[in-house]
Amino acid sequence: MPGGRAALAPRPRGGPPLVHRPVPHRARGRRVRRHQGPAARRQPVARRTGGLLALAGRRRKPPARPGGRARRRHGRRADRRGRAELAVRGSPARPRRAARRGPRHRAGQPPPGASRPRRADARSPRAGAAGPMSDRRIETDIAVRAADGVSLVGDLFLPARTPAPVVVLRTPYGAAGAWPQAAALADHGVAAYVQDLRGRHRSGGTFTLGRDEGSDGAATHDWVSTRPWCDGRVLLAGTGYEAFAAWCAANHPAVWAVASRQPWPVLGTPPLDEELWWRTELATGPAVRPGLFELAFALDPGLGADLGDPALPERWPAPVGPWPPEPDAFGTRARDVARRVRATSVPTLHVGSWFCRSAETTLSHAALAADPTVVIGGWASPLTHRLSPECAIAVPDEPDADDLMLSWLATLARGGKWTDARRCLVLGAGWRDRDPCPPARAPYRQEPLAADRTVLVHDPADPFPSLPHSADLAAVADRDDVVRLTAEGPLSWHGSALLAVTVRAERPVELVATLVHERADGVRVRLGDGTAALPGGTGRAELRLPPVAAALPAADRLHVELTAGRVPRRRAPREPARYEIEPRPLRLPQPAAEEA
Repeated sequence: MPGGRAALAPRPRGGPPLVHRPVPHRARGRRVRRHQGPAARRQPVARRTGGLLALAGRRRKPPARPGGRARRRHGRRADRRGRAELAVRGSPARPRRAARRGPRHRAGQPPPGASRPRRADARSPRAGAAGPMSDRRIETDIAVRAADGVSLVGDLFLPARTPAPVVVLRTPYGAAGAWPQAAALADHGVAAYVQDLRGRHRSGGTFTLGRDEGSDGAATHDWVSTRPWCDGRVLLAGTGYEAFAAWCAANHPAVWAVASRQPWPVLGTPPLDEELWWRTELATGPAVRPGLFELAFALDPGLGADLGDPALPERWPAPVGPWPPEPDAFGTRARDVARRVRATSVPTLHVGSWFCRSAETTLSHAALAADPTVVIGGWASPLTHRLSPECAIAVPDEPDADDLMLSWLATLARGGKWTDARRCLVLGAGWRDRDPCPPARAPYRQEPLAADRTVLVHDPADPFPSLPHSADLAAVADRDDVVRLTAEGPLSWHGSALLAVTVRAERPVELVATLVHERADGVRVRLGDGTAALPGGTGRAELRLPPVAAALPAADRLHVELTAGRVPRRRAPREPARYEIEPRPLRLPQPAAEEA
């Protein structure tokens, strides 16, 4: 793998270096990451199980877990017991217990001689606080009082020496999912406070998307920064909605740095299936609902006939809010986050994936930030994607996204400068030490496209199907209700490809353009899609495809698949229709001269 180990800061005093421990997994003759089997769909919060920082500089034998051996999913391991049952690749991410130091400290119970931490809040400055310590400690169910009196509950992981900088992660997915990360940070001298958001899991109040994260985050940072175990520096971190919560309170004077991975929200109209899954299992109600999305379809297959039906919430087993999602449904919140990123002057880390709709948001945040570090790879997070049982995406086995974030946080907390040569994953070529942000005003090259047909006939009884994220699209390659435009390799581009088409339509349609990479072994992977709403009659549209950095070899091919909807991901016309499509050449943004 190019680049080798991450070029991290020197070994922290009294602790081991922050390193990765690769675990080989072979398929199709190369090292790839694969999703887990069917149990993976029941464990979206197990993204915490990635190869974390090596806690003690040596391997430990993982504890036995019921439910069979752990399987790897995009570099992660998860067993069958649920979201809070987490395993760490190579070594279990749990704090070591000091030998012969008295009675064992049990989770949820104060250690001998310490005050009981369960009633801590922002209005009692020393409640739940601990004095100088000689060993690491975990304190659970520590409550912070919000401005309106609501109790926000979290868990505290303290390092051997305090006061120390504190990483705050506020999550709607269950604080237990972040315990391995918090333990890894504590082992390297950084405290961590992992808190359930308002109305989620143990915290009081009612959870409403995007409403309370600013004020609740400010109250939390007020409390954390004044504890005796905090040296006054607060670092924020999160994935998906956690990143949104972090940005909402990033202007607090105690905030020292922000690490954001695949942030929410994403501009544009979200895919119906992904949005319904996310709202069902992760984003509504008082707790996560693992597996409910697929269970609902198993009990009533008719639910999937039209996910855009406004009456769907009446039959759906969980509240999902206004449905279907409107175009730019969360645009106001997305623009508010962009303003907060622009106003932030502290160092920031922006971690994204070319295979995630949030890639463009990640890149735009990096462009707005004052002191950004940007890493774009090919990861898939169970907090942002409904993962398929088998993963067709071939990506390098290292680095792990959680490792990158933890390493960056620990390095900045020590006052160091974080570096890693693996900054930009170029699809087809591997990791490169270059800026993942596309060059400004890049020249476009027109790439001729060969069309297998120019007429698309839509049958509402058998609409063109979408497949889960990272699935092999070869299964639908032989259908005739698609106009497939093909460019032969070698091809290189960095940014968003553009395609202009003229369509003569019998009925209005949401034209979907899906960018597909076909490898030499015949596997086809979706890189992303763009849509254009067209009225009946003759119309012209320019489809903007998601940003990608790619260098495809001569044996590979690039397809643009044009379909009338893509069920259940995109809504299809309810009546038969015929569409004549006249495409123009594909416009590919060229890499900078030093990148080519």
